[in-house]
Amino acid sequence: MSPKAITALSFELIWWAEPLPFIKVRIQTFAQDQSLMHAPTTAMLVLVAIVLMAAIVVFRRWVSTPQRKIAKLFRQIEAGQMPEMPVRTDFDHEIALLSEGFTIIALKSPSAEIVTVRWDTVVDATAYKRDLWSTDQVCIAFELSDGTFVEAHEEMKGWSDLCSAMPEHLPGAPRWEQWFMNITTPAFEPNITPLFHRAPTSIAP
Repeated sequence: MSPKAITALSFELIWWAEPLPFIKVRIQTFAQDQSLMHAPTTAMLVLVAIVLMAAIVVFRRWVSTPQRKIAKLFRQIEAGQMPEMPVRTDFDHEIALLSEGFTIIALKSPSAEIVTVRWDTVVDATAYKRDLWSTDQVCIAFELSDGTFVEAHEEMKGWSDLCSAMPEHLPGAPRWEQWFMNITTPAFEPNITPLFHRAPTSIAP
């Protein structure tokens, strides 16, 4: 090795996270002259590396990240629980449950007609996913005895209450956690899933 030796300290941390594919932190110093590489400088670089590593460990363990949120939702679904969805306040429509059915109200169009559905007039209920290009939207289409269709979707206020009420009022309809995962994967596919069918003799007039 020549008198002017090259000394390098390289520290790499690769951590997968959203929304970036990865975060890579690299600390690297080069010296062409041994006289430029003193002990205090080395100690400072090591200290900086330790601090960065500790900060990332703390962030991954205690700070809520998209991966942690999604993992929590999957654990709740696998346990047969209704997942804790993020609180949202900006809705275009609201689903209101009634003893005999439900209504869909256009919150931003007060003059719009209120859609009313009676449970005993529901002939079929089918879940599917609508492709909105950048994301998907889970929907349920209710076919009524008069041949009309009413669609409810997950962007409506009261969606989870509607899904929870269906097995009680539509005999044989599966619980939300039994069909939701079949709809969400694979992404951008309709994944049509029948949820309920009523025999013609039991349809209300």
